[in-house]
Order: sequence, then structure tokens, then C-alpha cells
Amino acid sequence: MIFHKIIVVLILTWFVQERANAQKLYQLRTVNDSARFQLTVQGGRLAIRWMGNPPDWPKVQNFPEIRAVRLEESDLVVVYKPGNTTNQSSYTFGFRVTADDGPIVIPNGYEIIESPSGDGKENLRQYVWQDAGETLFAPGRTYTLHLRRILMGAVNCTGVRPQFTLKQQLPYYGVALAGVAAAGIGLFLFKRSNQEYDQYGAYWEQGLTRTDAQRFFDDAKTFKKNGQMLLYSGLAVTGADALLYYFKWRKIKKNQKMYDDYCTPKTSFLAVRPVSNPVTVIGARLIWQF
Repeated sequence: MIFHKIIVVLILTWFVQERANAQKLYQLRTVNDSARFQLTVQGGRLAIRWMGNPPDWPKVQNFPEIRAVRLEESDLVVVYKPGNTTNQSSYTFGFRVTADDGPIVIPNGYEIIESPSGDGKENLRQYVWQDAGETLFAPGRTYTLHLRRILMGAVNCTGVRPQFTLKQQLPYYGVALAGVAAAGIGLFLFKRSNQEYDQYGAYWEQGLTRTDAQRFFDDAKTFKKNGQMLLYSGLAVTGADALLYYFKWRKIKKNQKMYDDYCTPKTSFLAVRPVSNPVTVIGARLIWQF
């Protein structure tokens, strides 16, 4: 039974570690966009009036694709198509609004909600800054919306490259060794069981009494029972340990690839692009590209 408990402990430990690691996401890459606007009243409702042409939110590979930015019942809504992610990465957005005369407005966490978009044609979602219009509205004031798309991943670029160190591997080796040892003892007990059965048969052939032969039969049954338990438990522990080792190794390899793709200097450069609304703004923004 002790080996069955070890299997349960192994699985629970792995599950807890995976859950804990899944919550640790770090910023890997950002795409920043900006556009100038004013809030106006149209038909008794607040509306966005872009300064110049409506902004063209650029498409960036694997990042969420922004389809629209609009005001709905004073909520600032970003409609987007999700980007490609894995179970080790995710995307989020960041809002910031600056006014030409100085104030900077950043929404509080409780003012942000995310939900599916009402458009059923595509798998669209919306990122909503609740009551942004009521917070920002001031007649004649011109604002700049700064919208950041952020890739979050399971590796920390400020840290070292993920490694499956010998210290991390030792517990797996220890459990595997215990499983193999248990299976080996089980095989030895099977051999002893056969020997006792042979001795039991020999006593009967020699015409000895049942009482004289019974102890060999009882010992054979005990050796067989214990041998089965140790052999099967040992094999199960070794198999479960090998499987968890593989999952851990595969996760480390994926994290190493992510680190190499996003965190090594050779995969990044600093680029300068025009802002998204060149009609009314002359300038540039700096974007890290990978």
C-alpha cells in the first residue's frame, strides 16, 4: 500500500506545481498604438470623434487583431480577434489616456471587464473600460488614447534561461530507484514462492503428513502475495515517475524555446514607426520587435 500512496503523492505534487507555475506569467513583448480623439455628444449620447481619419490599428503576427475601438453607453470598448496562444502564454491589453493639457488617466482594475463580442460571425472578444466617457468627458478637450497589446509568457526575460537541473531531477531518480527496487524484491519473492511450492510438492511425494507440508504451502502463498504487491506497485511507481519526468522535461524544453525566441538579444531590435494617425500627428513611437 505504501507504493500506492507514493503514486498519489507524486501526482498531487505534480498537479500543485503545475497550477502554481501556470499563474506565473511575465511580460515578453508589447505592441503600442496611439490615436487622438475628442468626446462629443451625438443624439444625446457620448461618441468618439477621431482627429483626422479613423485610426488603422496595425496587424502584428500572433497578436490580437484590433477590429474596432468605440464608445458604447459611455464604456470604451476594444473589439478584437484573439491572437495565437499556448497554455504557457496569453495576451492582455493596457489602456492609458492623456490629455493635451496634461492630465493622465489610467483605469482601475475593477473598471475593466472582458467578454465575448456580440458579433457571432467570428470569434471576437471585447475589452471594456467601464464608464470611461463619464471619467474623461470635458467639452473641447483633445485626448490621446494609448493602447498596448501585451504578450505574457511563462519565462522571465530578466532571469536566467530555464534549465532542468540535476537538483530538480534527483527526486525523480530517487522515486524511480525505489520503484525498481520494489519490483526487484517482488521478483525475488516470486522466486521464493516457487521454491516453497516445489518443497511443498516434494513433501507430498515423500508421503509426509499434511501438517509437515502445510507450512511450505502457507509460506508460498505469503511470498506470492507480497511479491505481486511489490512487483506491480514498483512498476506502477516507476511508470508514473517516468511519465511525470517526461512532462516536466517537455515543459522545460518549451520554456527554453520561448526564452530563446523572446529573451535573447539576437531576436530583438528597436524599430521606429509612425504613429497610427499621421494626418493629425507628426511623430514616432518606439516599439520593441521580435
